[in-house]
Amino acid sequence: MLRHEDFNKSIHSLFLKHKWNPEISEYYIYKVVREIAFSLISIFIPIFLYSELNYSIFQIILFFLINEFIFLIFIPFSGKIIEKIGIKHSMLIHIPGMIIYTYGLRFLSGDFIADLGLIVLLLVFRVAPKAPLTSAEQIFIAKNILNHKGHEGSSLARIKILLIITSLVSPLFGGAITYYFGFDMFFNFAIFFMGIAMIPLLLTKDQYFHSTQSSKDVLKYIFKTIPKNFHIAEGARWGIDSLMWIVWPIFLFLVVENTLDLGVLVSVSGVISIVASYYVGKKIDKKLTKEFLSKMTKVSTSLFFLRSVFPSQVLIVIFDSINRIVEPVLFLPYEKYFYKFFKSNKNILEIAIASNMICELYYFVSFIFLAIYFGTLEFLKIEVGYLAFVVLFIIYGFLTLLLTKISELSND
Repeated sequence: MLRHEDFNKSIHSLFLKHKWNPEISEYYIYKVVREIAFSLISIFIPIFLYSELNYSIFQIILFFLINEFIFLIFIPFSGKIIEKIGIKHSMLIHIPGMIIYTYGLRFLSGDFIADLGLIVLLLVFRVAPKAPLTSAEQIFIAKNILNHKGHEGSSLARIKILLIITSLVSPLFGGAITYYFGFDMFFNFAIFFMGIAMIPLLLTKDQYFHSTQSSKDVLKYIFKTIPKNFHIAEGARWGIDSLMWIVWPIFLFLVVENTLDLGVLVSVSGVISIVASYYVGKKIDKKLTKEFLSKMTKVSTSLFFLRSVFPSQVLIVIFDSINRIVEPVLFLPYEKYFYKFFKSNKNILEIAIASNMICELYYFVSFIFLAIYFGTLEFLKIEVGYLAFVVLFIIYGFLTLLLTKISELSND
């Protein structure tokens, strides 16, 4: 068993051996504070739509389907925004839009049809300035954090550990605030951290570069040049993520029945993956093989659906903890292959926008499937119960097997 002091030394070594500069320090601070707010939003907004507004699960899926449709409209034009205002400003401009979106949610009435106009307006505020975010962040990571050959895995592990830490803190605070003070206070809490998150990246000069690629060139590159294995792997990756983003919190809420217990459950199940992320990051810097990635996809597939099989809080914690241990063991190698392909592209802006577009495209495809699934259940007046969720987790669990395609890009 890893002793407490040994773990502290490991974390100390992991971060202090990094070649720090102001941009990297500011990015990590920004990432932590931003993720506190956005972890709150990602977990509790589906719960808010379900428990507070009484939207059906089908209507909640339609809510996020509209979100992805707007993304697909704006992303092809995001490259010019990044060129014009810089990488760091492109990472920040989404926050004012997110504040408007988060504040505006409290004005939804609970009648989905009557709310539709406001929903579209709020999602435009959320999405339009957020379209360049992922592309800008990928460029920043590739240029500033993954620029030391042989240490990419450790660098990705640092980011992973920071995200895990915030994902542990946020549910505890969010669950307690919502339980004791309601969703209005929860929204105010999230908005406060969004505002604070903007400060770090404004402390130093931005980074600029120029690209000759037009929006039409980017779309042509996505659908005619990007290797099919990249599409397959990323489609599986974001399909799985869409399920965990929307359906998983609703399933947990149905099991635990209040936001306080939900926050505790999510936080407890994530602690062990910090240790896993650190050691996997070190390992894949020394040795990374396709066989290792293939083995982990099979393990993950066999475990994925178990997190939903037993509707008991204790068993959910156990199986979700196991899945959270497996997750960094699977996705850190995946991300190393991803960024290897990313950095091999001569036009870094083009591949950044393309990967962002592919991400949102497969979110969109997944939400169409989920809308059909839950829409059919609603049309047939079949209650969405425990079995309906288990079926989904079995289907999406098999997508994990397709993640190995990321290691086969050289074969295209």
